[in-house]
Amino acid sequence: MLDPIASKTALRSLFHRAQVAQLGTLFRVLKTRARRSVMRRLKCEDYLSSYTHTGRYYTLRKIARFDQFGLWHYGDVGFCRVGTLKAAVTELVEKSEAGRTLEELKDLLRVRVHNALLDRVRAKRIGRKLMDKKKWVYLSAKA
Repeated sequence: MLDPIASKTALRSLFHRAQVAQLGTLFRVLKTRARRSVMRRLKCEDYLSSYTHTGRYYTLRKIARFDQFGLWHYGDVGFCRVGTLKAAVTELVEKSEAGRTLEELKDLLRVRVHNALLDRVRAKRIGRKLMDKKKWVYLSAKA
């Protein structure tokens, strides 16, 4: 394992060349096989993990160019300013004036959101209202 200063240099060099990296690449760059060590080094650099691809991709927060919804896509890999898919779903619904439909969230996030929505509703983090016989609108739980 590289020392903290060498790790910082190696990570910055890696992310300068490739804006996104997988864990295997981070293992090689940091010269370790310990996931906890990699996470500890990434934490010092203010990292994000992808909400797509089950969090297998990593980037530095300063690299991400978030859109007005707090999302950044690098190819088909998605990152969110607030972190996880569940947090992203909650934020997108909370900040919407009229709520969001499943289709709107799916289009914005570019992934299947059914399970995340159901989890957030059951946890009472967001609400929902049936608009017609088939379409739910997800609303702020605060409203």
